[in-house]
Amino acid sequence: MSVFTPQQQSAITTSGNVVVVAGAGAGKTSTLVERCVACLLDDRAPASLEEILMVTFGEPAATELRKRIRQRLADEAKRQSCNQRLEQQLALLDTAHISTLHSFCFQLVRQHFHELELDPQITVLDERQTRPMELAVLEGMLSKHYAGDGPLDRAVQSLIREQGRGSDDSIRRFVLKLHRFTQTLANPAAWMANQADRFNQTEPHQWRRWLTEGFVEWRQLWLPAVKSFEQTPNVAVCLDALAAAPAKPGLNQIRKALEAIRDADQHDWQGKKTVVRGAIKEFFRDAAFLHSLVSAEDGKDPIEEDWRWVRQPMLTLLELGQEFTAEFTRAKRELGGVDFSDLEQLALRVLRDPHTGRPTRTAETWQQKLRYVFVDEYQDINAAQDAILALLSRGEKPGNRFLVGDAKQSIYRFRLADPRIFRDYEQRWRGASGGGQRVALSDNFRSREALLEFINPLFRTLMRPAVGGVAYDPEAELRFGRPDSRAHLGFKAADEAGDNPAAPRVEFHLLPKPVVWATADEEENGNELDDLDAVEAEARLVAHRLRQMHDEKHRVWDQGREEFRPVEWRDMVVLMRSVQSRAERFAKEFGAAGVPLLAARTGFYSALEVMDLLNLLKLLDNPLQDVPLLAVLRSPLVGLSVAELA
Repeated sequence: MSVFTPQQQSAITTSGNVVVVAGAGAGKTSTLVERCVACLLDDRAPASLEEILMVTFGEPAATELRKRIRQRLADEAKRQSCNQRLEQQLALLDTAHISTLHSFCFQLVRQHFHELELDPQITVLDERQTRPMELAVLEGMLSKHYAGDGPLDRAVQSLIREQGRGSDDSIRRFVLKLHRFTQTLANPAAWMANQADRFNQTEPHQWRRWLTEGFVEWRQLWLPAVKSFEQTPNVAVCLDALAAAPAKPGLNQIRKALEAIRDADQHDWQGKKTVVRGAIKEFFRDAAFLHSLVSAEDGKDPIEEDWRWVRQPMLTLLELGQEFTAEFTRAKRELGGVDFSDLEQLALRVLRDPHTGRPTRTAETWQQKLRYVFVDEYQDINAAQDAILALLSRGEKPGNRFLVGDAKQSIYRFRLADPRIFRDYEQRWRGASGGGQRVALSDNFRSREALLEFINPLFRTLMRPAVGGVAYDPEAELRFGRPDSRAHLGFKAADEAGDNPAAPRVEFHLLPKPVVWATADEEENGNELDDLDAVEAEARLVAHRLRQMHDEKHRVWDQGREEFRPVEWRDMVVLMRSVQSRAERFAKEFGAAGVPLLAARTGFYSALEVMDLLNLLKLLDNPLQDVPLLAVLRSPLVGLSVAELA
């Protein structure tokens, strides 16, 4: 992209800390590369690649950044043939700090292995190696507590007996979740200590504060909806009760308001209960739940009772979590290995003084060395990673961080990424005195205009701060970028196309239940596929729709040739939340429809044909097993339908 929008130009030239909110298809990679090249070519104080850190989410992204920077520098070198400095930067590119954060941390840890008391030949263990270790460590740890008779042993036994109802499965899951969560924090030990201090308190002070805050938020959320029925006497009483509670109510005031709402709900609705109450029934359900938390029946405080009930189990769980982390770390070190979480925590030990929390001499050395720190996909970062990058950077005056991300595109919360960190930077750096600048990139250069006009109203409805923590306001809406040079993808081109399949559009297919799908031959033979499950029905619909588009030579825009051409199989992609247990069935239906499919397989033993044979072997070993029997009867080995099995 040779011509940049005003927004992109602002992101490229703004000095100090910059947070870039880059919408989908907004040219963020081009902007990131151009910002880096601008730093290298600065007339007044040009930087060197040795003074730049560029962090990406994955190795392919790092490779792409390096490739684009190389191309830009090579283009500049051709224009400035006598500029030896450009040749020097091209030579430095292969050793530049352009990598994932974990790669950088691994380099840092290996450089300081002696002070971390690590094997100098330390290796990184992946999940296939660490998952069995986790289970083995947990098994050994619990076995020790089962056999012991100390205070913690008895507490663990009580935890499993009372909270796990005699099974330790849920306790194992909680311990693993606790360990994985704490390893994403900037200071796991401090968090653990804080939680232990909280549960050692005899009174649930924090819970009561949360209840008060929750009531205030609940009141603000429901007031607009409830006010629309204020002409109904019962609802008017509820509104008066909510208004009587002050902005920061105490528990007694909350209790009084909720009791008034309960009494109003139990009063005669004068024939309007179905219409009015039915529309806001969740309001009364929430009020009843909140009332159960503040009603002091028989002089007992429900919150205080719950607090006494959970305190000791939570303290035991915290001790188990700390013990597991220590034992798991020891097991990894015995193998001379670390996992990805270890890399982050060990890097923090190198960069931060454990007593003062301030940067170490190593961190200060890096701060002096690095003039610019670039980070991509910041919405998928966690607290530990954010702390590492902050320790490598120069703070907020004048600041040298360039953070690119978009909270709307955060997809790694299942890996404990925290998009709130990126949103906090947005808020802090939005103003001139906030330590940085915020720049929004909203021009989309990837999609057709009609697609954007579908997406914007949809996201405007779905994305709200109260629901997902993200506001899809006018600034966040995607605009059709470069309309003059991309007129062929705009509304006018679509209107002129008429019924032409090249016209941009969105299709929504709803599969009703029960599902009946059959090919023409099957319909002629009267063989209705009434036993297709939801996944198979979806796969068949998608396969036949793609087959239809291919046969009709649906036209797509070829960016390389800069013209429309008939669609090819390689232009099509099927996205789903998970391919596990679905890829095989999609492959089967696509094969039947004559649609080539390249699908990620979940493993040899997960293939349907292999599972069928395994179930047959299980059945031969023990013919009394019901599940393998049903699987074999349903498989192509026998071929019974659901109706026949019933």
